[in-house]
Amino acid sequence: PRSIPLIDGMLLLIAWGAARLLVRLFLEGHVRRKGRGQNKRVLVIGAGDAGTMIVREMLRHPESGLTPVGFLDDDPSKQMLPVPVGFNSERCTNRQLVHVLGDRHAIRDLVAAHRVNQLVLAITRDMDAELLQTSLDCLELGIDVVPMATLYEQLTGRVPVEHVGGSWEVA
Repeated sequence: PRSIPLIDGMLLLIAWGAARLLVRLFLEGHVRRKGRGQNKRVLVIGAGDAGTMIVREMLRHPESGLTPVGFLDDDPSKQMLPVPVGFNSERCTNRQLVHVLGDRHAIRDLVAAHRVNQLVLAITRDMDAELLQTSLDCLELGIDVVPMATLYEQLTGRVPVEHVGGSWEVA
């Protein structure tokens, strides 16, 4: 009689934990199945901290089907250089290096040469008219254009507050 509330509480706790585990396993399995069919080749505009962060998450989540092919950056000092995206930048392997392939003026050629399906805008400053036009050109070519913060949230379930920029709003 006295132990009934204790046993009831333990059974309730076990049932609640099992329900959460089943939901989580279902959702993770759903993401893996959904990601298998995608296999998108991704070009990232911006080789700074935000770009490096999103490429690191793409590599950390292979079930997403996203493959980073390279960066675009307008900084002349970064052109054709490998960017370490591994977890320990000092001891990166070749697989953990993603190269800056050019600047935004080469985007049409790079999209065709590397068979890019998705463009990620990993810039934290406001988008100027030229970058907006480049994004619209990519949309016309059938390339998905995704802001870095949106993709990061889809991959990790978290919002990178330090990289969302001034144009991001909470709904």
